[in-house]
Amino acid sequence: MTIASGSHRSIARFTQSLVASLTIALVGGPAHAAQTLPERLQAARAQAGVDPRVAREALAALRNDAVQAGRLDWRLSIDEVDCRVLTDMDEELAASVAQAGLRSAGNAVVGPARLPWLRLRACLAGAKIDNGDAAGGRRELDQVLAESAAEDLQQAHALALLERGVQDSRSGELLRGQQELLSACDAMAAPGQEADLELCLGHLANHYKRMGEFDEAQRLLVRLRDEARSRGAVWDIGVYTFALAQVHFTRNDLPDALMAFQEALDAYLVNGDHVGQIYAEYGLAATLLHTGRPAEALPHVDRSLQLLETIHDAKQVLRCSLVRAELLTALGRAVEAEGELHRIEVSVRAQNEDLMMADWLRNEAEVQGQLSHWHEAYLALRDWRVIDARVQAQRQSEQAARLRLEFNRVRDIKDLESLRQLNEQGQKLHRTETAALAFFVLLLMVSLVYAQSKFRLARRLQALASTDELTGLPNRRAVLAYAETAQRQAARDGGSLSVLMVDVDRFKSINDKHGHAIGDDVLRHLARVLPTGLRGHDRLGRIGGEEFAVILPGASLDQAAQIAERMRDTIAATPLITAVGELRFTVSIGVAAMRSLSDSIPALLERADAALYQAKDGGRNAVVLDSDQPRARDRRANE
Repeated sequence: MTIASGSHRSIARFTQSLVASLTIALVGGPAHAAQTLPERLQAARAQAGVDPRVAREALAALRNDAVQAGRLDWRLSIDEVDCRVLTDMDEELAASVAQAGLRSAGNAVVGPARLPWLRLRACLAGAKIDNGDAAGGRRELDQVLAESAAEDLQQAHALALLERGVQDSRSGELLRGQQELLSACDAMAAPGQEADLELCLGHLANHYKRMGEFDEAQRLLVRLRDEARSRGAVWDIGVYTFALAQVHFTRNDLPDALMAFQEALDAYLVNGDHVGQIYAEYGLAATLLHTGRPAEALPHVDRSLQLLETIHDAKQVLRCSLVRAELLTALGRAVEAEGELHRIEVSVRAQNEDLMMADWLRNEAEVQGQLSHWHEAYLALRDWRVIDARVQAQRQSEQAARLRLEFNRVRDIKDLESLRQLNEQGQKLHRTETAALAFFVLLLMVSLVYAQSKFRLARRLQALASTDELTGLPNRRAVLAYAETAQRQAARDGGSLSVLMVDVDRFKSINDKHGHAIGDDVLRHLARVLPTGLRGHDRLGRIGGEEFAVILPGASLDQAAQIAERMRDTIAATPLITAVGELRFTVSIGVAAMRSLSDSIPALLERADAALYQAKDGGRNAVVLDSDQPRARDRRANE
């Protein structure tokens, strides 16, 4: 089970960087406004960390003054502050405020108003994505990034990069998200952007939680919480305390998690923050469940679901419903739990998220077992094991890739610092023979430690190099290496070996019609479904594009044909569930077996590939064998 991070973002001191740019823009404006607007905006933004509702009232008054003064740059800056505050409270209203400000500006903005205009567009893009318009939000971010390349617009560029990094991280593109977040935070480290940097660090902490880097996440969150306490920013304290509670829960520090979730809930109740209350109640329910107190947990998740009836957050509804089903099972109310799970099944599958699907399958297996429906329990447990294995493999892959990403950034800094220190020591120790010997020993030890760390990293990267990044399957290099090993074993033992070449039918049409993102989902769907009919020592891998290879040690041609038919039937009968509905597609498969003990893998793959092309030419959705009399098993040539 995972505790969702919610939509909360740090709102502390965000106006400071805006005030710096506004002060310049105020030159030449009305004298009274030039003296008061920065201070008033600063005060309103500081108030947002204590009570956002009071801050919004002040921002509304400031907006009226800006409109009356005819200063578009002021209006857009105030609207951006309002948008940022509202992202913690109501994403739809945040988008509405941003759109109203942008409509007042028109389509082409130049001069002092251009920077706040671009910053407001970045905030709108993030709100759009959070409201479900991922495509529209992405387009807006790409446009802002392209239009903010000039040096005097780097603040807007960094904010757009931050928004894109947040969305990539949340959607599972962890490595790309980390690169974008680190780049954004680096750009915000300049003087005058302290508030932007704090916003970025809050998101970076949440990203580290998703990556499993809990020490880094906790370090950042403690720093942000302590700074919020020093300002008396009650609202921000609740946000950071909740995030720390998530870290404690994930690390299984349940007493600390329980205490932190309760502290966060108390703060949200004082602030009247219903969104925060939803997530804190959910966190308390999940923590109490893990401590074996389901009866105490159930009222918390029920209150969370009751609040969600007035707040649009479909994904959180599913998370709460999953926890509620697990609590009902723990309380011996399996029939109610079964109804809860079946009510949300379609919505869970439509999310196409492995972690949520794994939670649902695990709950389903427990419920069906409690009801003595052993066959249904077995099927759910079997599917859960497949997804759980993939999730674990993905986490290991992400960890290895993160090490690769961070190695040059962190290790080079440490190495340079170590070399600098050693050089300073060497200059001092060179005066005597004893000091020189000590320096030599120290340098040797550093070199050995460095070489050992390089060796460990190389082994991690070697494992990463054998995995296909999109599907998590073995890549072409790994599949061919396994095939060569299997061929040598078959030749030595006088055994058999068969291979399958699998290709998605009309894959280009899928990409053209639905887009490359759906095409990627099709390939990931194949990676999940194809292995279900394989034996323990069979190996499936992606060898390029939409083409997959299956190595079947010990399988004759007829046995391989049976496996291929099961694969073809399973794919045809298992549609991909997307946000726009079911997508059905088929595969064609070519089958070849070793003809002699000296048969090579390249020759075997070439014959399987030739059989695959026969299947394609014969109408697709077929299995064709490499034999003197090829047999095509065609069920639906043009589905």
